[in-house]
Amino acid sequence: MSRSLDWQLMRNWLALLVVGVFALAFVACTGDDDDDAEPTATQAPTQVATSSPTEAATAAPTEEPSMNRTLEVGVATISLDGQMDDWANVPGIEVPLSAIPEDYREDASASGDFTATLKVATDGTNVYVLMAVPDGFNYDPADHRLSPAVGVEWQIDDGATPQMGSTGDELKESSGMVDIWHWELDCAPGALSGGSYQTGNDPLCNLDDEYATLNDEREDDDIENSLAGSWDHSARAEGIDADGTFVFEIARRLNSGDPQDAQFELGGTSKVALAYWDGNEGFAEKGGGWSDAGHAVSITADEGADGWIDVVFPSDSTRTLTAPTGVTITLDGLQDDWASVPGIQVPLSAIPEDYREDASAARDLTATLKVATDADNVYVLMTVVDGYDFVLEDHRLSPAVGVEWAIEDGAGPQMGAVGEGLIESGGMVDIWHWELDCLYGEISGGSFPTGNDPDCNLDDEYATLTDEREDDEADNSLTGSWDHSGRAEGIGTDGIWVFEFARPLDTGDPQDAQFAHGGSGMIALAYWDGNEGFEEKGGGWSDAGHAVSIAVDGGLAGWIEVNFE
Repeated sequence: MSRSLDWQLMRNWLALLVVGVFALAFVACTGDDDDDAEPTATQAPTQVATSSPTEAATAAPTEEPSMNRTLEVGVATISLDGQMDDWANVPGIEVPLSAIPEDYREDASASGDFTATLKVATDGTNVYVLMAVPDGFNYDPADHRLSPAVGVEWQIDDGATPQMGSTGDELKESSGMVDIWHWELDCAPGALSGGSYQTGNDPLCNLDDEYATLNDEREDDDIENSLAGSWDHSARAEGIDADGTFVFEIARRLNSGDPQDAQFELGGTSKVALAYWDGNEGFAEKGGGWSDAGHAVSITADEGADGWIDVVFPSDSTRTLTAPTGVTITLDGLQDDWASVPGIQVPLSAIPEDYREDASAARDLTATLKVATDADNVYVLMTVVDGYDFVLEDHRLSPAVGVEWAIEDGAGPQMGAVGEGLIESGGMVDIWHWELDCLYGEISGGSFPTGNDPDCNLDDEYATLTDEREDDEADNSLTGSWDHSGRAEGIGTDGIWVFEFARPLDTGDPQDAQFAHGGSGMIALAYWDGNEGFEEKGGGWSDAGHAVSIAVDGGLAGWIEVNFE
């Protein structure tokens, strides 16, 4: 692992900022940040008259408002690919990164000032960080000093300073522990860096999980490293020095259970700081790359702030999706008429083994979800990247899907069940359950006397508990069509499964979810893999072998909220 990072100089400079040297010209020139939190005026306590003139009135203590910049965390699931497309709906702030003044550098580094865009998102399981820095493209796989490097630092202990936890004269005292995500680019753009290593050291790509309590006591996390990341540059195709933006994406579970990691919680606030090293800094002693002290940092706080950026997590991680109206979909298993409809990526996680009744081999997958309406109908598109497997005579050797809607407020996404052990019902849910007993392109479902589709097995069901799933006793007006993008090339071909559903917005059936323009609904997804390999079913899927979009054991967020235009 490279230990070339020398944070000592950064700490010395930042300590001066924190103790009040904010009037220096280099701080004043960093520019205003429109996203900085405005100081909140605190009303002076009013003395309350008491019956005894000798008894002093005691004012209730008031919590000092934070003077830090504030960033609201968005709700999204992010693909680590170095691209910014899936960050479009996540709020962000611009963060000035200021070079450490020359007087505080040990070498003749020539770092400049930069401005980063910072975004943070969560899907209820993971935290995702985007740091985007406009800078010319420089990358050398043989020498990471000729590529940029970044640092994302989080407070672990309350009161820990962004100077790696150091405080006091000459930064010799510890104020607590900090978590450092330190990335020197030893892997190519688009490659996945980090991962599950036994310690915080990433020996391949150098995305390291580190911690510190003092500026000279920075260490690899010795418990685990579940950090993952990917980077790219918007002008990479144009070659070295092309103007553009570096994109750094990093992800980790909200709660890693590691005391050397910052832990994040919904409804909570965490503190972050940033650093950036320029691969084209021009430091002669390092062949023109970056120097240890040549980085630019975000810790140029206004007087009264502690140097951190406050990151505020939402109390509810429900993902949201907009369903536009005026869109009529043809059920043919093709995606062409969905092109203008917005969608979201939905991770599907295998049910943990402890919750399975059989030795199933389910795996994690990712679905894309879209919903649209016209004047009378609701349409749902669910696509899953998976190999083509279809056997007409045995639907367990083909995929199966479930689309679940909340009927009653409070119904849990586990088929209505809530609470410990899932033995209590929170209300009724509507389940669109499809096992593929008809060919691609055919219309499944339709107007049957009950929710059972005897021909194609697209059933309209309802449930109030996990063991109380039934066919709808009224009609089944669901219809659907499926296809696979690699079907023409034969079994096992990589591609995308396409499942399209349609149903009237309002069926008048109390065992159906009802939809209305201007209203909303709650949806969850499930997928069974026809190539799961479950031996007792001839290699197909098992009952418990599905992957789901809902929380099972501290997993992904529950319902996805669909807002109908």
